Amino acid sequence: MRDRSGWAGRLTGALVVLLTIAAGSASAASRAVDVENVRVGFQERYKVGTWTPMWIQLRGGVDGFDGYLEVIAQDEDGTPTTIRQRVQVAPGATQRLTSYVRVGSMDSDFATLRFIDGKSFRKATNDVVIGNLLSAKPPESLSQEDYQVLTLGSPSGVDQIPGLPGFNANKTNNAVPGGRAREVIVPRLQAIDDLLPGRWYGYDAVDVVVVDTNDKAMLSTLSGSRGEALKQWVMRGGHLVVAVSANWQAVNEGLLAEMLPLKLTGRTQVSPFDALESYTGGSQQVPFENLPAQVAKFEEIDARGGKVLSSTLSTPLVVRGAYGFGRVTVIGLDVDAPPFSGWPDRGLFFVRTLDLRTSNSAVGPTAAGARIISNNVSDLSTLVRRSLDQFKGVTLIPFGWVAGFIVLYILLIGPGDYFFLKKVLKRMELTWITFPTIVVTVSLLAYYAAYVVKGTDLRVNKIDVVDIDLETKAARGTSWVNLFSPQNRDYSISVVPVSPTSPASTDPKAVPTPPPGSDVVLSWFAAPETGLRGMNTRGQGGMGFGGGGYSYAPVGRADELEDVRVGIWSTKGFVARWFGPAPSAGTVVDVDLQTVGTDRVAGTITNRLAVPLNDAIVVFGKEVYYKVGTIAPGETFEIGNASDRSLNRSLASYLQEKARKLPVLNYYGNANENINRVDLIREILFHDSEVPGQESIPSRTHHDLDLTGQLALGRPMLVATIDRPGTQLVLKDSAYEAKIEQTTLLRVIMPIKKEGDASKPK
Repeated sequence: MRDRSGWAGRLTGALVVLLTIAAGSASAASRAVDVENVRVGFQERYKVGTWTPMWIQLRGGVDGFDGYLEVIAQDEDGTPTTIRQRVQVAPGATQRLTSYVRVGSMDSDFATLRFIDGKSFRKATNDVVIGNLLSAKPPESLSQEDYQVLTLGSPSGVDQIPGLPGFNANKTNNAVPGGRAREVIVPRLQAIDDLLPGRWYGYDAVDVVVVDTNDKAMLSTLSGSRGEALKQWVMRGGHLVVAVSANWQAVNEGLLAEMLPLKLTGRTQVSPFDALESYTGGSQQVPFENLPAQVAKFEEIDARGGKVLSSTLSTPLVVRGAYGFGRVTVIGLDVDAPPFSGWPDRGLFFVRTLDLRTSNSAVGPTAAGARIISNNVSDLSTLVRRSLDQFKGVTLIPFGWVAGFIVLYILLIGPGDYFFLKKVLKRMELTWITFPTIVVTVSLLAYYAAYVVKGTDLRVNKIDVVDIDLETKAARGTSWVNLFSPQNRDYSISVVPVSPTSPASTDPKAVPTPPPGSDVVLSWFAAPETGLRGMNTRGQGGMGFGGGGYSYAPVGRADELEDVRVGIWSTKGFVARWFGPAPSAGTVVDVDLQTVGTDRVAGTITNRLAVPLNDAIVVFGKEVYYKVGTIAPGETFEIGNASDRSLNRSLASYLQEKARKLPVLNYYGNANENINRVDLIREILFHDSEVPGQESIPSRTHHDLDLTGQLALGRPMLVATIDRPGTQLVLKDSAYEAKIEQTTLLRVIMPIKKEGDASKPK
């Protein structure tokens, strides 16, 4: 008889050993670092497809931690992407750090934190899934079409906007016929929260920032690096709204002063606010309790390029001006105190002041469980992605054909093989021969067909938009890149800004030196749709075609992507944004323009580039001079003369005419129908110029590219295509030389002198 007690003892000993090892592992994990808390975005919200800040509270273990924090999130394909930063936490010490992540789906898991030891390069502790860590309240996902208005301080009335018709998707009385309302999220931060990003792209998900300057602690916070990040965001195309009256002196002494389109010189008395009530279009009067009221006193508005949006008989109340490629709106009222805080229509006031647009039936629903195929196009960026999928020399096979062949293949190896053997050959055992023969034959035919249709070339479709502001001497750019790979390969990718004035390179492998002071943020690019390769998905987890994932580089930044897996005969999209100094004066264009009347401009434009300005238009206000045509190198073109070439028309009508030529609104159908990339991008560049209520397709993903608001401030622009790239794509260790199809649009914001002004801008 066997000694059962001996077996039991040995089993107990084994269990003790296993438990000891497990306890030792857990102890080792806790000896390095623990995550005590994580804050995501603004009040635990993130917008899919945008950079989101995270504030992570760490506590060092017994041994402390010296290594790397990896923040891992999925892109639109479900492929893990990793951004790293260096972390050092002393034993027992606490440390809060800020990281930034870009998420490609609406799943609540959001991202994973992984700690890598700096010496062994192994995991130092167990991974932390943020969705599980914040299980009581996981991060809330926002879709691309929603607005996010960030308030700093306590401006009264902004929080009323979600209750207004057309601005809240969750209320049935605000629903838009045939679609959903555009939701407005209004997170409010106080200085004590200490949750402002330290980098400009931390505001990527924000449409407008409203600052209540009566919050002195917040003003103090904005005087440091946090304020510099906000300033850089505005310069790159953001919209800042500053409410100031009682605390005007402190504003004059801080960082905000240089951004204002006016000079604050004190306070003045007004009574009543009839003009303000007319400005909102509402029906309620501002309730005055103690007349008169105190408002800020503005001076030097014209000198600083400001435009008065609303004023009383004695003083302006709302003024807007440009700051770089962005805008700054100043409200000369204390918006956190009476009489403004008691005004019922203050929500309407902020809708007008923040320049928000209601939705229409073109904005389709965002389903909780995304479909595989969706016929809706909810944003113009979807058409950009689709246009980049159109490669010359490569025929795209419609999804319906692929699905049909799969069904045919299943029928062939299943019932087809069965009936052939049973009815024709009458020998079922031959399936050991027929089945592999069918599989191999179909596979070879499929490979040969793909080889014939898709070829063996590494192809790249690339669109560059280069913006140059001649007044502020700043430049920015956006580049969309789509890479078609002829083999399974990992690519390291970067995008380097190239000045349109620099000589054309004769060596395609030479990496140019970017202009000093320029910075680049590179990431994946996807359509804000449901289904495959769409960002508005939830619960699908992506397709995961990218293998083990890829990383942002260098450490702590997002200048390039390393080891991006692109499968054979498949594509991967990327988008880069850059900012830097403009080329030196007189090397792009020479300008001598002057306003004529209220809505016309006249003068000359001279092309100083070494390449022609093709298909050029000049836009001013609501008009476009659409027959400018080609301006050759060194040629001077006159705007506003009597020739047919300077015939002008409505900008909205011009864009609508171009938009009618775009394909039908079906992302997955008509894949081979050609999209005019120049017309499509011009629509994005001035999308808000469309007549209110006539928005055909929203343009929310790249709303920062829309400079319609700058046109409203009286800034003329030249838009043309040029035969030069705005950036150079760098593919490290590529086995092929890429065949690049390049489209470049150049937009120049030009200086202008007032009618009768003797000064001559250049």
